[in-house]
Amino acid sequence: KFTEELKASKLNGVELLATVQQASDELQLKAELISGWIRIPRISDEGRTFQLALVVDAAMALCKSRRAGFEPSPVQEINPAITLDAHEYPIVFDALCIAYENVAEHSGVRSGNKIRTSISRCDDGTRLHFKIVSDIGKSVWNNERQSRVDSIRDEISREDFADRARRTKGSGLAKIATM
Repeated sequence: KFTEELKASKLNGVELLATVQQASDELQLKAELISGWIRIPRISDEGRTFQLALVVDAAMALCKSRRAGFEPSPVQEINPAITLDAHEYPIVFDALCIAYENVAEHSGVRSGNKIRTSISRCDDGTRLHFKIVSDIGKSVWNNERQSRVDSIRDEISREDFADRARRTKGSGLAKIATM
């Protein structure tokens, strides 16, 4: 369409170049004027902490916004004393998003799914322990799924899931293990 308009304008190479240059200059001036209206605050997250419950709420909200019709009933069991720094926040947020996305995709319960999220610090104080339990629809639960869930739970309890994570690239466990 642009080429057709150029042909219709009957501008030659020199005239065209001058017109384009003039339009570019005008656009640059207007962009500089508009940029003066917008102020972006310079904020440092250094030393700032975030309540863990805020991260859980944000991850749940993102999952719900991505999954139309997914309206769970979340229940949180989180120590209010646990806070995350600016480095930890996105890691925990991503892990929770993966877990909630898996519930939305595989539970078979779109509305009213009771998703219980328990998070505590491990005894060594350097790691978090996550336990996320949800309802599951009768139509999606079978012996094969029970066996797979039991296998995954066993690997998690032994902290022996690195090999499985390498083998099953698409699984939520694999995604979380790479964090």
